Amino acid sequence: MNWAPAVLISVLTMVMVPRALQHWVRKEFAAALRAVVAWVIMSSALAWTPQIAGWLTKRLRGGLLIGDGQEGPAQKPAHTGAERGFDSIPWDTVLLVAGAIAGTAVVLLVAWAMADGIRDRRRRAMQASTRLADLKARHDAVRDAYGEFETNLLDNLDRLALAYVTVPQTADFIDALDAARDARIMATAGQDLEPYRKAVLALENAFRTADHHARQVGTSFLAPPARSSIERAQYCLATATANSATEHERRVAAQRAIEVVKQVVPDPTKAVAALEKTTRLGLEAS
Repeated sequence: MNWAPAVLISVLTMVMVPRALQHWVRKEFAAALRAVVAWVIMSSALAWTPQIAGWLTKRLRGGLLIGDGQEGPAQKPAHTGAERGFDSIPWDTVLLVAGAIAGTAVVLLVAWAMADGIRDRRRRAMQASTRLADLKARHDAVRDAYGEFETNLLDNLDRLALAYVTVPQTADFIDALDAARDARIMATAGQDLEPYRKAVLALENAFRTADHHARQVGTSFLAPPARSSIERAQYCLATATANSATEHERRVAAQRAIEVVKQVVPDPTKAVAALEKTTRLGLEAS
């Protein structure tokens, strides 16, 4: 029955080809090659065995071999069209089987390619989302560190240079902060993450450099009168938060500290707000 090999080969293809593709996706190339070779051998055997068996049977019956195992003159039977060995192979069936194999393989390859493409797009999207979240976290860490400095300026006078954009290192940091903000907007909008990655890296380096420089110079980069004002503000702040002082003394000291801060700090808004909150809490506690 000519349809039997075609059915068996189709079933074999449905089993072996996906297995080979699975090994290939996992980069198990040796196993994939073995599966392909096994598929080719078994498919060929199923396609050719019926014809070969018939051909050998007819040759044996024709006297190519003698029953006692000795070779003898072969009798030449009269061959009909159906007894000509390979000439009698039904090529239409062979072509049908080959077409079924090729069609099945093509369908499986297309399905695998589509599935792999979908998985690859999802993987890239997840990787991009993870990278963006990591870059945002690093960006926010720098912004939070600088925000903590601004809101607690009087507690960070040892690096007051971070508040002065006239200091070259601080100016570079502020520029990097603006560049990272713009790059973040572009990356969040779905554009390439590489500019944002470079901007965040530049921001981290700029902040590290500016902070290191500010800690080294302290308040020494200021003129002597400004340094004296800062010392006076620190003394007033200590008085405004001391429990041993009267309420009137604390209020006066707090007001003097605020006036000094306004004169010394370039952008005193956040520093004054933090100072007012600190002294108000101290007065309420007393």
